[in-house]
Amino acid sequence: MCNRLLRLCLALFIGCLAGAPVFGQVSTGQLSGTVTDPSGAVVSGATVTVIQKGTGTTRTVTTGDAGTYTVPLLPPGTYRVEVTAPNFRKTVLDDVPVRITENTTVDLTLQVGDVSGEVVVVTAEGPLVRTDSSSQGRVIEERSLRQLPLPTRNFQQLLTLSAGTSANITNTSEVGRGDTAINVNGQRTTSNSVLINGIDANSIGTGSTPNLAVPATDSLQEFIVLTSQYDASAGRNAGGIVTAVTKSGTNEFHGNAYFFLRDTSLNANNFFLKRQGIDRPTNERYQYGGTLGGPIIKDRLWFFGSYQGTRETNGTSLTNSLSVVGTPPDLTDDRSDAALAALSRARAPGLAAFGQLGFVNPVARRLLQARYPDGSFLIPSGNGQIARILPTLSKFREEQFNANVDAQLGNANRLAVKFFFANNRTDQGLFNQFGLANALQTPGYPVRTEANNRFLAVTDTHVFASGFINEARFGFNIIPAKATPTEPFTANQFGINSPNRSRFPGMPAIGLTNFFTAGPSGFSASDNQADTLTAGDTVTYTTGNHALKFGGEYRYNRVRVEFDIFARGSITFTGALTNLAALAPLFTPGRRDAFTEFLVADAFPGFNPVFSIIGPGSAKRQVRAHDFALFFQDDWKIHPRLTLNLGIRYDYFGPFFDTEGRFVTFDPDRFRANAPGNGFLQAGNASPGIPNVPKVERGLVPPDRNNVAPRIGFAFRPLDSNRFVIRGGYGIYYDRPNSRVVNNQGLTYPYYTLALAQFSRPFANPFVPIPQQYPVGFPFIVPNDLFNPSLPVGPTNQPNIVIPVQGIYLNRNLRTPYVQQYSLGVQWEFIKDTQLEIAYVGSVGRKLTRFRNLNQTTSPNAVGTFTLSPLFSTIPTIGFGVHAQETTANSSYNSLQISVTRRLAKGLQGLFAYTWSHTIDNYSGQITSAGTSDVSADVGDQATFAGTRGTADFDRRHRVVASFVYDLPKFYQGDGALKYLVNDWQIAVVSIVQSGLPFNVISGRGLFDASRADFVPGFRGSAARSGDVRRRLDNYFNTGAFVVATGVGNFGNTGRNILRGPAQANSDISIVKFFPIGERQRVEFRTEFFNAFNQTNFANPVSTGAPLVPGGPPLNPNFGRILSTSTGPRLIQFAFKYSF
Repeated sequence: MCNRLLRLCLALFIGCLAGAPVFGQVSTGQLSGTVTDPSGAVVSGATVTVIQKGTGTTRTVTTGDAGTYTVPLLPPGTYRVEVTAPNFRKTVLDDVPVRITENTTVDLTLQVGDVSGEVVVVTAEGPLVRTDSSSQGRVIEERSLRQLPLPTRNFQQLLTLSAGTSANITNTSEVGRGDTAINVNGQRTTSNSVLINGIDANSIGTGSTPNLAVPATDSLQEFIVLTSQYDASAGRNAGGIVTAVTKSGTNEFHGNAYFFLRDTSLNANNFFLKRQGIDRPTNERYQYGGTLGGPIIKDRLWFFGSYQGTRETNGTSLTNSLSVVGTPPDLTDDRSDAALAALSRARAPGLAAFGQLGFVNPVARRLLQARYPDGSFLIPSGNGQIARILPTLSKFREEQFNANVDAQLGNANRLAVKFFFANNRTDQGLFNQFGLANALQTPGYPVRTEANNRFLAVTDTHVFASGFINEARFGFNIIPAKATPTEPFTANQFGINSPNRSRFPGMPAIGLTNFFTAGPSGFSASDNQADTLTAGDTVTYTTGNHALKFGGEYRYNRVRVEFDIFARGSITFTGALTNLAALAPLFTPGRRDAFTEFLVADAFPGFNPVFSIIGPGSAKRQVRAHDFALFFQDDWKIHPRLTLNLGIRYDYFGPFFDTEGRFVTFDPDRFRANAPGNGFLQAGNASPGIPNVPKVERGLVPPDRNNVAPRIGFAFRPLDSNRFVIRGGYGIYYDRPNSRVVNNQGLTYPYYTLALAQFSRPFANPFVPIPQQYPVGFPFIVPNDLFNPSLPVGPTNQPNIVIPVQGIYLNRNLRTPYVQQYSLGVQWEFIKDTQLEIAYVGSVGRKLTRFRNLNQTTSPNAVGTFTLSPLFSTIPTIGFGVHAQETTANSSYNSLQISVTRRLAKGLQGLFAYTWSHTIDNYSGQITSAGTSDVSADVGDQATFAGTRGTADFDRRHRVVASFVYDLPKFYQGDGALKYLVNDWQIAVVSIVQSGLPFNVISGRGLFDASRADFVPGFRGSAARSGDVRRRLDNYFNTGAFVVATGVGNFGNTGRNILRGPAQANSDISIVKFFPIGERQRVEFRTEFFNAFNQTNFANPVSTGAPLVPGGPPLNPNFGRILSTSTGPRLIQFAFKYSF
């Protein structure tokens, strides 16, 4: 079936090359319409001339037999349309807008008369409704870009104004660009695609653009968000398609200069900082820049350039500056030996039986007494509190510029060369590799990150004939990214022995489950680069009532990866041993936790609660992939009232491969204990390769060549008027997976071995020897440096250590994810300049990526409370962290979308959008507050995925967005100072109200527990609580309804995402005063209020760490508590701008 579809696709493409017409626009728009006489009869043979007002360039076409014309591939801007025909007067339509990727319909009625006689001038009022397309989307034009309040002036923050989009409210206090990750019509954040000037602007390394430099808003002409039913020329991803175009020069010089200022003294304080008695931290931001465009050779050659610089010092960022940590309430600022011994006696009175009452581990003592130069402790005090916010400073610096040149090369050829350059540096007070807000990391270990960008787009448009046009595109996107940690302490200072101390002397990360992590992140040292080279071509040809397009695109993806993951090591205390039935009586109830284990580690033989990981450092890969696509689209005006959008697309996404063949995968079906190869497979281009391991494709999986995507849509006008249209469609959209998983091949056994020690090593010597890596082979066996030959050989005294397998491996049946989209709706211009749109939009996702823990243990002989822990796996040579990436997840999305659009008229322009939606899936593939991410398994049964189908992690049931820009009337018509004071004011508002995000309730018995909680036996009803969130901060939901899941194979009887976090609301307001200077210059002063009403939007509660027994204390003392906000407090910003 798939082969037949592929042959059909190729046959259609070849047929197009033989003479099919096409209209294609990646970064351009189109004009079309019908020319009639006063009686309504069509006028064929009329000459239609389209003139771009800024540059004076022209395009001329002739109406066909049906009186229709089409002018494709027009740069966005304002045009003048002139129509002439024998025996008719010349008709001119001025100020016709052409917007990116959209068709502007301009129907003209000619007046009978002499063509050389009086010219008929018509006022341009293009239709609001789209009578020729089924696509769902929204153009954000220059006025909205320029005037709507944007917290960090990042155009991507406007993507969520449209119905069908969903995202967190933009955090006013975020450091840097304030990136926005959006879900479009039920798709994942990694399923969106961003094009700038027609060229792929995504990072193939992450599958998105958040955290990347993007052009300043003042350098953009406009952009569009296509949310559903886009035609066959658009592909690569199955979510939203964002297409932005930067400005070009014109025949007149235009430009501006601006300065934006944000100062701490004008800001409100974070809710929890104020509650804790901490003054508002520093938040200062300065952004300045300017643009200039104009002619080099009038009517032939133009330039445009822009520069923007940003400087920021920020102590309010939820992801990089405010650490929300659990703290032992009995740990005070008195860290004397006597005080620590008293703390040990209070927590572990049973140590008296071993003669160790008051014992404090020497390493723990040094860590607890360590201070930073400013006098603060490395490990924070509780001082009676079980959670604290610890602020620190982050800094951001960016320089960026655009350099654009456009040339009209003769009458038939236009060339555009556009280059974007950005260098930025962030000194993250709290390193945040995955973007998860409020990580449990203590301050003191800042990381300098760099994420630069080099972007080139070259477009050549050639008119072969009035209806036959070719657009060729070429460009590249280069994104180098680097992270360098700061290391104020070494391992030797605390008496910790590390096998890497000569190369990586810094201290390891010290993690206490349910409390905090002190020291460096294991992921904080990296040097990566992701590049994409794009070449594409689109041919458009119009004939009769067909507007067709066909073409193709090639992308070469290259990723360089270098990590020093866990090179300094990581030590974790989970609290598991203090809860073992045999050991629990030694410890005070309510203090059987990770801090107690940390404090009294190694107090008696066998009590070694350390879980440690260390890696050799310097994992390097050179990853490549080749993609190409072919498409054919026919927009067939089958009737003056009915247009069909018919298309087919073929996408080939080449598997990622390493140039040196250092890819390995694990196939459970081939696993045989202690057999050669042990179920492993290696890349076919490995040289010489690993002995006894079979070779397969260089990308480890067979290429998926069946990605044929048909698309069909319609637009029907049931009435004579252009003010009402019914639109609908169906299409298949394939989703290009990103390279994050194969990037992690650099960290995968046997090419990179994480050496693990599990409850067997002392705190001072926590790491096992790191084995020599490939080509030694496996299993890896290293001598046990703690082996005592004078003692009997036993489980805790072995001469050798077998290093278990770890890694993320690719399932051999990996296929391309795809989504089926469908929609039906109406657009109605119910009053002049105002449109109502109501649509049902739905989708189903198939073969979506997910991660499975291959090493889930369900052994009835499991030890202690870790009943389901991989730690005690009975499978030889397979230990901690064996995961597989599969394409076995599914999703569904259904929504009602209502929007009201007000075109600029009488000074008012606005958009109101309401979305009711429900997304259901069995794996959401993105970062959550529970700690899962797009490269980790979700909680629950990994063998059957039973109980994993439920509300998606990113589902928001209701979402309302209102935005408008209003030029106030001129109140005073006279002259003098009063005129300048009361006239030329503007107000702009963006307001959002939306449901909160769902969350799981997780057992959380320790490092390895990956099960949802059980309901307390006999519990009935809902665990959700209602009422004012501020009154529920310490008990947001009914924590007494849950208990840790127990029993072999029990992964919790609570469903997935059964509870929902607090709703969110926010309003950003700008007030602008303009001062016109003559006809072509003006000055504006802006005052912008972000989170104007200082609304506190609370984050989801802590939902990990349920009680061990019904009615007992939770494992996590913060279980059920809300500890942080999801957005920042009110900020005020001033700006000055001069434009000419």
